[in-house]
Amino acid sequence: MMPWDLEHILRAAGKITGQKTFIVIGSQAIIGSYPSGVEFEGLPRAMRMSVEVDLIPEQEDLWEVVERELGANSLFAEQHGYYADGVERNTAILPVGWENRLVSFKTPQTNGVTGRCLEPHDLLISKLVAGRLKDREFSRSVINLGMVDESVLLERLECTYDIVDAVREICWYKIIEYFKDYREIQVLLLDEDSPSM
Repeated sequence: MMPWDLEHILRAAGKITGQKTFIVIGSQAIIGSYPSGVEFEGLPRAMRMSVEVDLIPEQEDLWEVVERELGANSLFAEQHGYYADGVERNTAILPVGWENRLVSFKTPQTNGVTGRCLEPHDLLISKLVAGRLKDREFSRSVINLGMVDESVLLERLECTYDIVDAVREICWYKIIEYFKDYREIQVLLLDEDSPSM
């Protein structure tokens, strides 16, 4: 999914619900934090492959309207090849304070509708806790782009309370492993760029 697809979904969600604000969770929340000038088509496939956006309407009980009108089985999905899942706040497990760190995504193309996207560290914690293969690949991609900090991720993991100790430990090891791999890649890239003697 590209930013212009998210713009379209937010426009449509605003139109059908009358809402001006939606919380964006799930992988496509990363769109709110893309650095300026990024070439979207060149992003890792794991960051572009999703065709769904998880939306929590400001008036939360309208999530079913979003699901019905813009969801996977809707005419909207059939026509455009992407869709919105209407969800509730308990859909993802997130660190304490995540709502205070949301990143606004609003452009002229959203027609006055704002997507309040999960901040990247909070998003990665939710992905690491979910632990599916696609979540692990997504997390690696975000780390390899340098969009998150290891120490911040570990701090956020510590203040994520709705998980059992075994899951927390797995997430801790994954963060350490992914950043170790990231640093090794950086060293290799530096070696490639160094002039040969």
